[in-house]
Amino acid sequence: MSRRFRRTPLSPELSAATLPSTDPVTIPTNDSPAVSSNAGLGKRTTTGFVWLLAQSVLSKVVALVAQLLWTRFLSPADLGLFTIAYAITLGVGWMQEAGTREVLVRRPRHYERRVNSAFWLTMCTAVGGYTFLWALSPLLEQFYQRPHLAFLVRIALLSPMFMSLSNVAQAKIEIDMRFDLLARLNLACLVAQSFITVGLAAAGAGALSFVIPIALIPMGRCLYLYSVARPPIHLKLESAKWKYLLSGIGLLIVAGACNFVLWQGDNIILGRLVLPAELGLYAFAYNLSQQTLFLLSNNINSVLLPALSRLNLERERQLDVYMRSIRALAVVGALLCLLPGIVSPALIGVFFHANWADAAPILMILSVGMAIRVVDTTGDALLKAQGRFSTLTTLSIAQALTFAVAGYFAARLYGAVGMASAVTICIALFGPLRVYLAVKTIGGSPGSVFGIFGGSFALFGISQVGPYLLARWLFPDSPLANLVIPVVLGTIIYFVLLRFLAPALWNDMLSRVKRKRTK
Repeated sequence: MSRRFRRTPLSPELSAATLPSTDPVTIPTNDSPAVSSNAGLGKRTTTGFVWLLAQSVLSKVVALVAQLLWTRFLSPADLGLFTIAYAITLGVGWMQEAGTREVLVRRPRHYERRVNSAFWLTMCTAVGGYTFLWALSPLLEQFYQRPHLAFLVRIALLSPMFMSLSNVAQAKIEIDMRFDLLARLNLACLVAQSFITVGLAAAGAGALSFVIPIALIPMGRCLYLYSVARPPIHLKLESAKWKYLLSGIGLLIVAGACNFVLWQGDNIILGRLVLPAELGLYAFAYNLSQQTLFLLSNNINSVLLPALSRLNLERERQLDVYMRSIRALAVVGALLCLLPGIVSPALIGVFFHANWADAAPILMILSVGMAIRVVDTTGDALLKAQGRFSTLTTLSIAQALTFAVAGYFAARLYGAVGMASAVTICIALFGPLRVYLAVKTIGGSPGSVFGIFGGSFALFGISQVGPYLLARWLFPDSPLANLVIPVVLGTIIYFVLLRFLAPALWNDMLSRVKRKRTK
């Protein structure tokens, strides 16, 4: 919900792969028996995806119900004002969070030695970032000419501060591959935030309905993670060890800054160029379009990073694990991302207040980009697992510069619709390229990568064209019929076509579901 509907610090990276495990991670070497002990890693990762999918569907339902409720009490202008405030806080959030967890997860054998120094380094950057933006917030209020913006920013700043502190403890849980614990925790956070937001909205709290939960929930999440992981923290700063962390974090911080432009640059630009109500419509549409991204792709990345890091010495198996994961992800992601877009007028007309009707064309455009992004973000996980931070940084810089220029001019000319188009075009240009560069060094081919994207889109288009036209022909004036027929009939056709056109993928996914049910 809130602006966490992007990949934000409050958006806990849900993940679930296997049953809880507290065994230490063994890093395979060329002469280590760990190589053979990793024989089930691919199966565990794929099973984790199936388990995660079930969690994601439940979380998606919770988020959509909450959004359905708070839109009854809040206006697009309320959401627009909050969106500006939260986008500003994430400017420091990306700098605080980028890199620490990835560096610790990639070198699990060094975790005990480096966790204390990582904690204090994170503490310094978190508190420093909070203090800096707290002092800067009055100037930002003047720049955007939005009353009460400074007050909202100062409260929202608690979110990235506590989320960055959580990374040290979360790294330990990911190293132990206790992904089900993270999944349950993040689902609980989502439910709690939804409940608080709806309650405050009903009480007439306006934009504070979003701000207060994003300050409270990360605090509780952080305390819980530390109580479970129990990292060995003591009062010595160990600043001499910071250089070892910073040597791995430097490029990730640059990449994080670029990601901030990609994930929040649209809000920063629109906040200056359009009225809060139009920005609120854009944020509302983005929220709906990226529910699958937030609950599926971000989560599986938490599974893939530690799993793929173990296979750096086994390139063929690393490629196999990764490609099997993204094939399943593309099939599910295309359906869940594109479906809300194709039925967007009916979806908003049936479930939401008329104030939000103008968000339909924005949702339709963004859903195409999210269907690509749900897969291409896994390229980041593979690049990080391989330690190819320079490649990741170069890609991020190129995409951020392209988007900043295209997004500004598109928004200046066409407002929120223009910005949505710029977002989707940039994703379509750089998304498949990101995945290809990630697999190129381990034997991946352009055809295999682009075939995954093209195949999932073609499958969706073939399955939906008939039900969509049928609904428009039989019930042209019924939003409910134009929603139900494409969703129900189109989904059935989608999986029937998948069964016959891609039997290997179908059987692989089905076997994982059956295996999970027997456990």
